[in-house]
Amino acid sequence: MEEVYVVLNNVSSPQRLIDVARVVYAFKSGKVKGFAISKASGMAAQTGIPEVSRMAYKLRKSILILPSINDVIEIVKPDRVLMLVATDDAIDIGLVDLRGVKRLLVVAGGSDDAFTKAELALGEHVYIRSFSELPPPAAAVAVALCTLLKGAER
Repeated sequence: MEEVYVVLNNVSSPQRLIDVARVVYAFKSGKVKGFAISKASGMAAQTGIPEVSRMAYKLRKSILILPSINDVIEIVKPDRVLMLVATDDAIDIGLVDLRGVKRLLVVAGGSDDAFTKAELALGEHVYIRSFSELPPPAAAVAVALCTLLKGAER
């Protein structure tokens, strides 16, 4: 795996948005290439996006702000899409085989009802085995990226 992009979908809380951006931008691995926001609403759209945009600019990091996950997929063109969810059909993220994957998109939900059925159909469902339920998005993204990057090194 050469590149990982993180998407936060359906977020209305500016603090959740900022927290996830901080996690993504804090990664030392050069493989974490960018952060995308899809379906931002309310205060996240009004105050969170400007704050995250400022952060990205200062850190010289990339940011995409788009209306849907489909738009992110169209622009990033990932080889695989992993959705961080707590569904019955989700597989342990530690078991994901990334051989042959050059560009990966990891999608986290920014709210309790983060994904529609149509959005869930866009990627593979994965969960983090160490948790009985999905943790807040910043924690989920941090653990997911650590797990995926560690797995890609093997």
